[in-house]
Amino acid sequence: MKITEPLTIGTYKDKQKIYIKRPCKEFAAIEAYRRAFAEEWETGKQCTHPNLLRYLAMDKDDKGEYIAMEYVAALPLHRAVVEESINLHTESQARKIMMQLLDAVEYLHSKGISHLNIRPENILITRRALDVKLAHPAGSYLNCEPSFFLIKEKYSAPELFHQEEIQLPTACDIYSLGKVMEFLFSFSHLSIGIQQVIRRATDKCPEKRYATVGQLRKALKQSRYTDWG
Repeated sequence: MKITEPLTIGTYKDKQKIYIKRPCKEFAAIEAYRRAFAEEWETGKQCTHPNLLRYLAMDKDDKGEYIAMEYVAALPLHRAVVEESINLHTESQARKIMMQLLDAVEYLHSKGISHLNIRPENILITRRALDVKLAHPAGSYLNCEPSFFLIKEKYSAPELFHQEEIQLPTACDIYSLGKVMEFLFSFSHLSIGIQQVIRRATDKCPEKRYATVGQLRKALKQSRYTDWG
């Protein structure tokens, strides 16, 4: 089940092309959920980074409240791969995408924000330039009571399933980054060096993962992309 409705394309007051993000219909009548939706806007509007989908305004129309977001001509990463809109058959392409994603998450962490919803469906990517826009942060939905955080097991840290209070939310993002890294490099070559980085990033124990995105980036840069030489 989704946290919010899927993004749709529309226009804003000045005829600017935008993405429209609406509350999930199943939860829209619940006060705690509406507060979480508003909190996503309040948090998102403070963030400005080239690899984050930009929050433009919160408004209301005949269908109810919505968040107006920056429009980019891009596809979700998983769809782009399935439709073969992008080619991930070289390590350099996977690395380019991963480094942009690391930049985006490191920026969020620098502002005290954990994304908690990093997965290929929420990573928008342009066809030619392979520019990345990370979307759909979920922290506000986890922290509200009752929680409306709906996790996807493959990319979510195991502690999200077992702990009522998450002690290291940034470590959850490190785990998800490791899983996305595994997804990206599986289309080219998962070298021994890359596998070692992934294993540490996705350790079941949060304290054993890389402590920061910076550490993960450094390990990725230093890892060997091939098994020869």
